Amino acid sequence: MNTSLLAKWIFKLDSGEKSLALEVLRKKYLNDKSFCQSKQKGCSQFWQGLGKAREWYERGTKWILGNGRKIRFWHDVWMGDCPLKTLFPRLFRIRRNLDWSVADAKEVDWQLDFRRRLGNEEVAEWNDL
Repeated sequence: MNTSLLAKWIFKLDSGEKSLALEVLRKKYLNDKSFCQSKQKGCSQFWQGLGKAREWYERGTKWILGNGRKIRFWHDVWMGDCPLKTLFPRLFRIRRNLDWSVADAKEVDWQLDFRRRLGNEEVAEWNDL
């Protein structure tokens, strides 16, 4: 039950719901990012508790693409029914930018950066992507 309540707090933060408490948390910890892009280390106990519910929150969250700043390209469900890291595991393993947002990828015209040249399997995944 506690995990569900913490996940609801995360949802309220990410959905833009208005309240004084939520605005204070957004200003202090988020800086125009989504909760999943924020850091949980060195923060209050409450914020660290929210961090422990993050995995459960991510499992049930599907994003609607707006400007793409709050959506993590590889980790969040924004296209299809699962994260791109699950659909394209070979590309995910060799990606250079760990937590790019969708907006970051769009700014470079979808030219993603990899640690090495693509092999045949990676080229096939790239074409599917």
